[in-house]
Amino acid sequence: MTIEEIEELILDHYQDLDRSSDLKDTFKQVLVKFLQYHHVEDTEFDSLFCTIHNNFKLGHNCVACNLHESNRRIQVFLLGYKHFTDTYTVLTSFILLLYLQGENIDVYLKIMQLSEDLRKRDFQALITIKRWANFLKHPKTFLLVHHPNWKVETDQPFKATVPGKIIDTIFVNKYYAGPDNNGELYNELLKERDVTVLFPDPVTIIEQFCKAQKKFVELIEQNQKYRDLLDNKATIHDFYIHLDEDECQIE
Repeated sequence: MTIEEIEELILDHYQDLDRSSDLKDTFKQVLVKFLQYHHVEDTEFDSLFCTIHNNFKLGHNCVACNLHESNRRIQVFLLGYKHFTDTYTVLTSFILLLYLQGENIDVYLKIMQLSEDLRKRDFQALITIKRWANFLKHPKTFLLVHHPNWKVETDQPFKATVPGKIIDTIFVNKYYAGPDNNGELYNELLKERDVTVLFPDPVTIIEQFCKAQKKFVELIEQNQKYRDLLDNKATIHDFYIHLDEDECQIE
């Protein structure tokens, strides 16, 4: 490919970014919902996870800062919604970013010794996101499918019955929760040529994801046992005395 052809390809791509699309409109809604959930007014701290600091007055507890930083990266991604054109690229990046934050929260839930029943009840959204991430990271027999279609369940032509095999949330919950159904998955997908991956509605995902994050903060606020466990593992009590005054400010 010549330099001229490369420049033309780049120019064509950026011209496409100026066009309106359902994907851009959808992710503008996702961004708005995300910011609504995570901006907290009339408090010392202006984000959902930064309010965790209110529960650990002595020393520096890293839970708030670590989760806030991960959310900030999700926000930076969503702020680029005007550049979103390709369903596979956008939905894959979106799900994997949410998955990484879900894995962070899971570490703290284990420290808090939250029961499996409560995890399934209050954090089902994170479990579903993890299974979609498993599908994307470890596709297994899906790699033997021929030219799959990548769609979102809210796409107009796909609200009704989709011909051929469909990989949706029900599918990933069955086949990407572990290895138990690998043999059946092999028979389902081997050499299939009419397969549609139907990503879940991003607006619904972000709302469920944010509710799970809010529930995590509430667990810490409302339960001394959880605060004690996190304080023991995640607080440096003499943290601030080693910093200059300016360094002690939490942004």
